[in-house]
Parts: sequence; C-alpha cells; structure tokens
Amino acid sequence: MTCDNADEGCPIIIGAEARFPIKYEDPKKSDGTSEQSKVYAERSLQIGSEMFYVFSQITL
Repeated sequence: MTCDNADEGCPIIIGAEARFPIKYEDPKKSDGTSEQSKVYAERSLQIGSEMFYVFSQITL
C-alpha cells in the first residue's frame, strides 16, 4: 500500500517475493482544510475495503 508518490521513492523491498504497488491519492492534500477529517476517513475506508478484498482472495 503506497501513496501516489511512494512507488517511485521506494522501488525495491528487500526480501519480498513479489511487489504489488497499490497507489492511493495522498490525503495530506487536505491538511489544514475543513475537508481534512472527511478526506482521511474516506481514504482509510478505501484502503480497508480493498485490503479486505485482497486478503479474502488468498487461499492457503
């Protein structure tokens, strides 16, 4: 899970078998605005729901 600019900044993860960058628009663009709480909450729910789906697809 990465914000939209971290993929370029951290291209290698040592020890990882695979790397699947999932980019999210960084909510800090809303810092200091009246929308800050809403934007962070929306991003958190987006990440949570997408990670729930990903992990639900894993079979052991």
